[in-house]
Amino acid sequence: MENSTTKENLNPTTTSTTTTSSIAMESDRMNFIRVADFNNDNRSDVFLIHGSNLLILLNNGDETFQSPTVLSNNQIIMIETVYIGDFNNDNQSDVLLTRSVRSKENLMVLLGNGNGAFYPQVIMSCLIRLIL
Repeated sequence: MENSTTKENLNPTTTSTTTTSSIAMESDRMNFIRVADFNNDNRSDVFLIHGSNLLILLNNGDETFQSPTVLSNNQIIMIETVYIGDFNNDNQSDVLLTRSVRSKENLMVLLGNGNGAFYPQVIMSCLIRLIL
């Protein structure tokens, strides 16, 4: 993979850089891939989880994608499911991630801001009990 620099944009007030070549070395497979319009240009963009990185590939409209926006987070481990929808009724694509940690189910919500980035995440935990 080409060594290019991308910006982290999970929180619109915080940015950092990472290289896509370091992402490729971390894991050899994609964990989840979802398609939605994350920047309101009526083109299908790609959301994926690769190792412990969330990546957004915005569609250029000419059968190519922009360099990935990397949304790195130490919470992005053991993700079990990924759902795309408009969870706060603002007509923007949002992401719901679920993971299970120490008998607790964690829901992580990434609310889209309409330009391919997300507002700070919301994490909710609940204890799951099995009733036999």
